[in-house]
Amino acid sequence: MNVAEITTMPVPSLTKENFWDEVMKHSPETLTSFCKWIDEYKQRVGWDKLFDGKWDEAAPGIIGYHITKFHHIPFAMQLGIFMQYCLEMPHRYQFIEGMPASMQKMIETIFDWFYQEEKIPAL
Repeated sequence: MNVAEITTMPVPSLTKENFWDEVMKHSPETLTSFCKWIDEYKQRVGWDKLFDGKWDEAAPGIIGYHITKFHHIPFAMQLGIFMQYCLEMPHRYQFIEGMPASMQKMIETIFDWFYQEEKIPAL
């Protein structure tokens, strides 16, 4: 995995080729569990409506439905969805040290961040 390649992309994204294939080599059971959760998550949030699923016009002669995959979205969105997965699934250790263990705590932490940031004088 080439982290520099990922971070220098115009819109960083953990793609199948630059990240997920490597994860599959080392953690197939855990990644399979994550993929199953992603499929369920997509149903819950109406993924196709969020990403405007439509007929694929980019492939002349091939009729198919275009579906935006998790590894096609920007890293910031991937990170937020992965954090949701960490909140919903039981894990042996936290994704980020000190990450709030509940959605309520996470929302409070975001609120507190804005509050603290506002108190810092502008440079």
